[in-house]
Amino acid sequence: MTRIKVFWARRAAIVPVIAVLLFAGLGPGRAAGLDPVKMTTDEIKALEQRLTDAGCYKGAIDGAAATALDDAIKACPDQRPFLRIETGMHTGPINRIAADSACSLLATTSDDKTVRLWSLPDGKLHQVMRLPMGEGDSGKTWAIRISPHAQLMGLSRQDGFSLGDGTAAALYLYQIGKTGEPSLLRRTTFGSRVIAIAFSGDESRLAVGFKGPQGAGVVAGAQGGRVIDVKSGHELLADADYQSDVIGLAFAPDGALIASSWDGQLRRYGPDLKLTAKRAAPDGEKPSGIAIDPAGRRVAIGYMDEAAVSILDAKTLVPLAKTQTSDLDHGDFFSVAWSHNGATLIAGGTATARRQDEWRNFLRRFDRDGRSQGADIGVSGDTIMDIQPCGQGFAFAAAIHCSGSSPYRVP
Repeated sequence: MTRIKVFWARRAAIVPVIAVLLFAGLGPGRAAGLDPVKMTTDEIKALEQRLTDAGCYKGAIDGAAATALDDAIKACPDQRPFLRIETGMHTGPINRIAADSACSLLATTSDDKTVRLWSLPDGKLHQVMRLPMGEGDSGKTWAIRISPHAQLMGLSRQDGFSLGDGTAAALYLYQIGKTGEPSLLRRTTFGSRVIAIAFSGDESRLAVGFKGPQGAGVVAGAQGGRVIDVKSGHELLADADYQSDVIGLAFAPDGALIASSWDGQLRRYGPDLKLTAKRAAPDGEKPSGIAIDPAGRRVAIGYMDEAAVSILDAKTLVPLAKTQTSDLDHGDFFSVAWSHNGATLIAGGTATARRQDEWRNFLRRFDRDGRSQGADIGVSGDTIMDIQPCGQGFAFAAAIHCSGSSPYRVP
């Protein structure tokens, strides 16, 4: 690998600007002046469609004022429109990215309160999703994952809805159609922020990890990790025995689940979701990113507090190797990913190196035993937020402040 192929580079200083109307989520209850009785049939239809897209309204889109519509208005955020600028890219840091195993579809979440879908391999913006939002953090999107066969997408966000106590953490589950258009299957609210998501290989299970008990607005008992049956929505596992954030989740090919937490512990749940191993992370206090190789034999662990990556046995969590990072005295590798064939492990985060009088965040490659492969690849002037395997290569996103953020691909 001698160069970087850019799917979506930063745009030029002058970009086409399209003004669009978004719909604010400023709290529950009927919005000021929003009364279907005083609206035209077309206005009611437009409102019904918006409330349907937001998951609040299940009735017919017929332009008729009805009790079901009144209830949806009360349940959903304020529907008053306000003006936003559409630039064709994220205008805030990308928090997480997701890609299907075939690398045909990529999704990104951002602090700019949009979710963007990108078609691959052409790298074109396929769709911008705008869910209910409001002032401050309301509407920011966090974790996101696309299931291996691109059938499902899960994302978490600070919702535009309110739970009555000022918190509104929600998990959205979508069915992805043949054209790549997502349709909402289920919306679930929690008392704590969902910061990690993973689908099982057969797409039947969805694992979620929560922000820990020290987080502001966290409801008692809401922390830890859970596994949800995708079809029924029933909870298959609930483990609240975590003392901090659940940062990383990954399913093995056999259905086992491995979780990392900032309480310093790694946990493995077998295919039956019973806890089979719990060990302290060997190379740092804040284990973060998790990647299981395609064979299901090795698990790589990245750290938020160390420029280190651990390679462990995926069944016992016993250390097998530590990657070659002793030359680094600052930064971290909190995001990790294995290649499609398990021959290459790649890591990135805040670790930087000086390249031609400029500090660059870089990706480092290792073989399956932790030996460094080739030269580091300087790819960004800001933190590498997430890395995902994508076909024969990797997709990654960096938090490029000021001038906008877009996802990239390394072949």
